[in-house]
Amino acid sequence: MWTGNPIPMTPQKKILIISGVKPFPGNSGQQMRVRNSLRALRGQFHVTFLTVGKKNEIPAIKQALGNYVDESLVLPSLATDGGLRGLFYKVMSALYSVVTGLKRSNFILGRVELTPHRVREFCDLHRYDLVLFEYWHTHRIAKYCNQTGIPAVLDMHDILWQTYRVYLARHRSPLVKFLAPMYLSAYKRAEESAWRQYDRLIAISQGEAEYLKGRIPDYKILQISMGIDLEKWPFNRRPVKQPRFGFFGSMSGEQNRRQARYCVREIMPLIWRKLPRAEFWIIGANPTEDLLALQSDDRIKVTGFVEDVQAVLSELTAVHCPWEGTYGFRSRLVEVMSLGCPVIATPDAVSGMGFEREKGLFISRKKEDFAAISLKLAEDEKWSQTMSRAARKQIEEKYSFQATYGRLAEELGKLVSKK
Repeated sequence: MWTGNPIPMTPQKKILIISGVKPFPGNSGQQMRVRNSLRALRGQFHVTFLTVGKKNEIPAIKQALGNYVDESLVLPSLATDGGLRGLFYKVMSALYSVVTGLKRSNFILGRVELTPHRVREFCDLHRYDLVLFEYWHTHRIAKYCNQTGIPAVLDMHDILWQTYRVYLARHRSPLVKFLAPMYLSAYKRAEESAWRQYDRLIAISQGEAEYLKGRIPDYKILQISMGIDLEKWPFNRRPVKQPRFGFFGSMSGEQNRRQARYCVREIMPLIWRKLPRAEFWIIGANPTEDLLALQSDDRIKVTGFVEDVQAVLSELTAVHCPWEGTYGFRSRLVEVMSLGCPVIATPDAVSGMGFEREKGLFISRKKEDFAAISLKLAEDEKWSQTMSRAARKQIEEKYSFQATYGRLAEELGKLVSKK
């Protein structure tokens, strides 16, 4: 298993990565994107990683980062201080959010933890040929880079105002619902204004790249999707005899929990009419009590965190993904399809990802179609195997490590060479 250390090289170019997201433990798509980016970049650059951490955890953080970077800089966190200072910043971040409509994380990361002043105190930016930012929250540092002639690149991860729109729409507070249009407008203006403070923007999907080109046509946009290490995710589908369907994703967020419940309550009853003993597995860390309670039906399994998730996924007949919202990137679909497991998803789930339909991936908004395709995959073994190979082929062509993160390293290397 890869630990983060590539084949030793002696690159002369130096890159600084500023991030509130660390490359470990690797349970989320965010962490895996940072981890894989670091792996690729170390072949082109001497990599320094700048982040924050609780004072008593800094030695452990630096030790863990040693597996992924050449040098680590960990600033002691101010906002997670357990004393009066930590309480002060907690209150201030809440007030900032209410007044501005931005998120508390914008205040904590951009105005407390990773400010231009703090970064300059801990780090001489002039040492580096390039600065890469994870998320736009620390854009004021990018502005400083511009003033000093250091190229600043933003890996957006998502267009965050789009995720914020969904959050506001589903908020229970009547006051937040009333203020939602104003909050969303303020957040969108702030995010899109911040984009112009970077020399390059990295979009995570074709859809997001096209949106950016429409908003800022004078900018060069790189599209670097969430790639995958095909050696770690080998083609290895071996479905069990009893049909088994599943949902795959962290249960930490309400969006995934809602999807999992929809699968159980709306899709599976249609499948159970014909295959009464078919199983449904909810695969992902941090399941809530209401999800765990679904196991009162012995056909439903809620796994929680799984160490060898590839082995579990390879036994599924198909994975369901009834995602809502055309933002972000479903990296879990890439992982599932790399194993050869067919996927049935909504159009939103694969928006901007460039997949071809009917090649291991089926797209519909209707629960009846989810059920019908699932039944055909369960009953027609030869067709199911054909779809399995087609799913893998799509990943090999579009989302290999070299085609994504390898290209990221090459493009950033070219940017430095032009200085």
